[in-house]
Amino acid sequence: MGKKISPYEKVKQARIKMELTQSQVAEKCGITLRQYQRLESGERSLTSTSVHVGVTICDLLKLDIHDLIA
Repeated sequence: MGKKISPYEKVKQARIKMELTQSQVAEKCGITLRQYQRLESGERSLTSTSVHVGVTICDLLKLDIHDLIA
């Protein structure tokens, strides 16, 4: 069985795969760069952010929100 990837790592991998910078994602989601960095690093939980921001990040990065909060 392989190592389980954290939700934060999934977000980071998706961003890198789409060739976006943290700054670009933050801008498109209407949050500050530091707010996004905290989400991507796991310093702040994705479940503690607003639904709008969480859904926007998932839509932008083509991620299923259920995979990130389960």
